[in-house]
Amino acid sequence: MGKRIRLCEAFHAEAGETPGHLHDVYTTAPPLHGNRRLHVGTLSRAAVEAWAAVERERRLLIKLRKREAAHG
Repeated sequence: MGKRIRLCEAFHAEAGETPGHLHDVYTTAPPLHGNRRLHVGTLSRAAVEAWAAVERERRLLIKLRKREAAHG
């Protein structure tokens, strides 16, 4: 995995400094009150990987549906 793991439109995870396989989850959605990002919690590495996989699948399905709609 890279340094930043996209979870969905407004959330991403980064490997945390906490012991174990934990990742810090951040949001970049406004309002951030002057911050570039806000820490919203910590998830296990497995949970982050599962969330990212579901999001990739969701984006792929959206892309396929758009392609099907365009070809009628």
